Amino acid sequence: MKPHRAYYKVTKELASKHMVNGMAHITGGGIEGNLKRIMPEGLSAKIDLSKIRTLPIFKLIKDIGNIPEREMLNTFNCGVGLILVVKADNSDIVTSLVQRDYDCYPVGEVVFGEDKIAFQNTMAW
Repeated sequence: MKPHRAYYKVTKELASKHMVNGMAHITGGGIEGNLKRIMPEGLSAKIDLSKIRTLPIFKLIKDIGNIPEREMLNTFNCGVGLILVVKADNSDIVTSLVQRDYDCYPVGEVVFGEDKIAFQNTMAW
């Protein structure tokens, strides 16, 4: 077991530079349960599941428990600890700043839509 990652340092820096439009700490309830809380009406987070870098422990849990992907996504973070919502123009600089301390990569985009969260593709378990 590893201690919980503390995202305070990098999120404080990004917030002070006004580079973050929203953030969701992905805990119990998974990506959808946590990210939908910050999505305004009329906008949808389109998440490309094939881009998520799943940790091996989650594949083991899925395989041994014979757990469907959707249930895994509703229960665990599957390796995504924090989602930052940023303007496309700021994406590269935010990624660069976060990568000083954490693995950081894009998993989707915000678009106009009725569904607060829309999953595309499947996980690469």
